[in-house]
Amino acid sequence: ESEVQKIVGVAGPNVGSSSFNSNSAIFNIYENSDEVLGVKFERFDNDVYQGITCEAIGADSDLFDTPACGASTGTYQSSFAILTTPNFEQKDVYRFKISTNSIAFYDVEGGLNKEFDVIVNILDVNDAPSIDSSNSFIADENQTDIGSVIASDEDGDTLVYSVISDD
Repeated sequence: ESEVQKIVGVAGPNVGSSSFNSNSAIFNIYENSDEVLGVKFERFDNDVYQGITCEAIGADSDLFDTPACGASTGTYQSSFAILTTPNFEQKDVYRFKISTNSIAFYDVEGGLNKEFDVIVNILDVNDAPSIDSSNSFIADENQTDIGSVIASDEDGDTLVYSVISDD
């Protein structure tokens, strides 16, 4: 059985570090981004199709919007976006499948279905530390203890504190 559909490319951020073969696509995107990714497919038979439908299925499919499919002939693209901003410290890889269905005009059986694996690797970036307490204090004169500063770093980096003042 020859393949009627295959992946022929990927679109989106960081495409130079993304990869694909005829049955799967691997994306590498930075955390805290809201990128739209795309998988380019090609159909290389001579049938005339009513259209091609795509849907995300599998383990992490509910974390992505429903992919849209393009044209009903030749090369088409399925685009999808992550529904929540990815955070490397919470989840560093997403896995799901894109299921395509090519429906020929003469086909009463429901068309040709094929599933393609998609892996989205989340790349870590150094997140800025956050101050979790008040960053403003009011104190009477001649006090040595004014308050406490509480800060955290999501990446677990060591924090260095310093006081900067115009006085």
